Amino acid sequence: MKATSSRYITFFLFAFSWGFGQGSGLLIQQYNRGPALDSKFSRWTLQPRIELNRFNTDLNSTTPEFTVGGRLSLEYRLSSTVGLESGVGFTPVAYSYAVGDSLGIDHLKYLTFPLGLKLHPTSRISIGLGGSYNLYQQGAFWVKKEPFKRKETYPLEVFSNTFGGFLQLEYHFFWGGTFSLHYIWATRKSPLTQPQTNTTSGFRLGIAYTIWRSGSKR
Repeated sequence: MKATSSRYITFFLFAFSWGFGQGSGLLIQQYNRGPALDSKFSRWTLQPRIELNRFNTDLNSTTPEFTVGGRLSLEYRLSSTVGLESGVGFTPVAYSYAVGDSLGIDHLKYLTFPLGLKLHPTSRISIGLGGSYNLYQQGAFWVKKEPFKRKETYPLEVFSNTFGGFLQLEYHFFWGGTFSLHYIWATRKSPLTQPQTNTTSGFRLGIAYTIWRSGSKR
């Protein structure tokens, strides 16, 4: 898990530096003379978003499944190029694994509370880094063997609340929409005697629309 997370983080950092560099210029130069410095910005921005998740565990036996979640994000701009973002989200996690000659699938549900720092090097691009607290709601175990399907609810003590972090890349459209890509990880130590794990990581694609802005600032 640690090695995999390191590779993904390295990939994101490389993508940020490659995507935002201008020739031999450094990213910091964009903050000194970039167009975002001279543009107007809203102090507060509120966005609901729909998100497609693909998370896996740190176990070698599981395969990630797609889930659909959502989030309400609130950003406070400290300046035209720096902001703080928080909110609340619904994050379902699903992964499959072999159970004898059948297929087992875990479906877990969390409420997530992120807090991160966002940088706006241009009016269209933003990047971010932050942490999150994931409040476990419920989990279910499905066993599939055509044509049969059986569901069992996990006891509350099997899975726990987790802490995690995220890296994000966003593109802001002219019409107030935002497309985002996140790499997310979450972890909490599980008992050694427990086959289930509280450690997950993966990618999230999201699309959002700005429903409210405060007055513009310079």
